[in-house]
Amino acid sequence: MHPLSSVALFLGFRLLRNLYFHMAVTVPFYMGCGLDMTRILTLESAYYVAKVLSDVPTGLLADLAGRRLCLALSGFLAGFGYLTMGLGSSFGVFLVAEILLGVAFSLASGADSAAVYEALAASGRERWYARVEGAGWALRNCAAALAGAGGGLVAAAAGPGVTWFCTAGCVTAAGLLALGLPEPRTRPVAGHGGPVALLRQLAGFMRADRFAADAFLFFAAVYSVVRVGLFFLQPLLAGLGFGIAWNGMVYAGAVGLSIGFAALAATLFPTSRPGRGAAVFAAAAGLFFLAWGVGGAGLGAWSVVAGFAGVVLYSAMHGLYDPVLRGWVTPRLPAALRATLLSSGAMMANLLFAGIGPLAGWLTDRVGLSGAMLVLAVLHAPALVLLPLRLRRHAPG
Repeated sequence: MHPLSSVALFLGFRLLRNLYFHMAVTVPFYMGCGLDMTRILTLESAYYVAKVLSDVPTGLLADLAGRRLCLALSGFLAGFGYLTMGLGSSFGVFLVAEILLGVAFSLASGADSAAVYEALAASGRERWYARVEGAGWALRNCAAALAGAGGGLVAAAAGPGVTWFCTAGCVTAAGLLALGLPEPRTRPVAGHGGPVALLRQLAGFMRADRFAADAFLFFAAVYSVVRVGLFFLQPLLAGLGFGIAWNGMVYAGAVGLSIGFAALAATLFPTSRPGRGAAVFAAAAGLFFLAWGVGGAGLGAWSVVAGFAGVVLYSAMHGLYDPVLRGWVTPRLPAALRATLLSSGAMMANLLFAGIGPLAGWLTDRVGLSGAMLVLAVLHAPALVLLPLRLRRHAPG
């Protein structure tokens, strides 16, 4: 297959896989079913725990059995999970659906990036990878923006439950599209001696390459901040007096900004200056917590201005963290471990948010959004301050 065909399939998969019509109205949907923020974030934690437990096994499956199989299964299983969400109305049903979705998303974690990188490398075009990954992330955000705006309008007209069915159809179509992706002519199975030996190689690589290990840890902290922004955007808007239709519009605008930031990822954050780049991310995270702390304080126009300033900072981190991380570490990863290592990086991020999420929901129910932002800022501070220094020390070259 021509490498441009592989790139087109990769981008098409990213587009369909991220048409999340439900995303901008998830919290109102759950609240309409009688759940508070503690239970909502507990459901999200269950999703991330399921994803953590399956990230490395599914990464191994992608390395052993093939990227294409994992990506197709991911789309089909996610479609079933979203359909279950739309039909459900109780915490127990939602819990089962979130677990299914966690497994579904772990199947695609790292496999799509590994597939397109290997297709480019096979034709000597691996230098395209950073730009293709940036384009894929931008397209992902574009899809989320369009679906977010549409989802807000659908929810206002027909109810938030309908948005889950729209998402289910799109991710199922992504699974069908993944069946056309190429596989490398030779698999790394014979060389690594099976899953146990592969896990040993994985642990050895993470010990030997401190830069990659620190990059995964740092971006796990940034990812946690981004997920806080995603799930607290809707309560923030409600507190500022915006209706449900505005959720989609503001979410679409935030994701639209992310698109622009993603397109600049390789330019703004070159691999030659990771310490400086990480420090910029850390500063943005700190300002985000401050802005939304003011946004939830009920200070009238000041809260509105601060809240939307926080939306801009959230958009920047959301648009940049994934392509920057992958651009920094993917070329360093050995082919036999590439999907597994990328899945391991996702596992670190998901594990952190799985622990933070229920606490964040409980704090919001007890002390309000401002108090929750203050505590979350303190909890994230050690990683956001210390890891940029380690990245500077372990930077390649």
